[in-house]
Amino acid sequence: MKKSYILTEGSRSIGFGHIVRCIALYDELKKKKLNPHFIVSGDKNINFHLKGKNSTILNWQHNSKELRKLIENSDCIVVDSYKAAKKDYSSISKLTKLLVCIDDNNRVNYPSGIITNSALNAIKLPYPKSQNKTYLLGEKYLLLRDSFKKVASKKTTNELKAVLITLGGSDIRNLSNQVLSLLVKHYPNLKKIVIIGSGFRKKNVEKIKQWKDKNVKLIYSPDAPTMKKYMQDVPIGISASGQTINELSRIGLPTISIVVADNQKNNALGWSKKGFTVNAGDWDDPDLFINILNGMKKLATKKERDKRTKIGQSLVDGLGAERIVNLIIKKLK
Repeated sequence: MKKSYILTEGSRSIGFGHIVRCIALYDELKKKKLNPHFIVSGDKNINFHLKGKNSTILNWQHNSKELRKLIENSDCIVVDSYKAAKKDYSSISKLTKLLVCIDDNNRVNYPSGIITNSALNAIKLPYPKSQNKTYLLGEKYLLLRDSFKKVASKKTTNELKAVLITLGGSDIRNLSNQVLSLLVKHYPNLKKIVIIGSGFRKKNVEKIKQWKDKNVKLIYSPDAPTMKKYMQDVPIGISASGQTINELSRIGLPTISIVVADNQKNNALGWSKKGFTVNAGDWDDPDLFINILNGMKKLATKKERDKRTKIGQSLVDGLGAERIVNLIIKKLK
């Protein structure tokens, strides 16, 4: 029986984007009888995302002996990390037939195997060429959960009646409250749907609740089908620039993006250059809220939103995980 492992990380302090995109790979590996098992370095907040998955919570970068016992003689190991050192990848590569590295910004010189980066500008990064490395670069390899595989063409409404605010499963910069207060002041009659993830701190949630009125709806810890529904039902979104942006592009929801972590910059830049998102800048940019308001004005017309919807949906087909796993199977044969 073939065995595969996914090594990644996630917590309230760093967010859950790596886990969410790896779920797409987990599900595809399971369909193809590669018996995946998550090994995740994180806190108890990750349990919400790992429901129904074979998983072990382990600080795998600092427990090499325990990790070795789990993954030795495996067929395939996927590593999705922005913390692991080059030596970690080298050690892991010796314990498996095939190493798959998920990358965002050419972070380290990865060992032999498959290296995938789904950022739109990934092909421009100076990856070192090698006969023993296979690079899967660009939006063809975006990892999207099963719910986002089949998506209808999004219809653009004439009026801007609602906005979806989704700033990560833990909102690591505590921005949801600030963005909501901005919109309550400047767009009081606009319906505002705020996604409150499983990792939100209580203080953050209480601050968000202070702005609740008849036009504010709070959605707690939605699963993938629920997220998909809200993305389809609203005409505009405000989002962090990680995994959620990729799902929004599949839906075709014109979005104002905010960079909340350094490894999101390539993604934000790529989608902005393609014309799908309006990039409001980094979370600590002094002009962030001015940029958000300017983005709202830019996306106010049906014509502008319709153009961006078509761009997003034309770039992403939801089959990235399937393409990667098909290549894994080919390599293992």
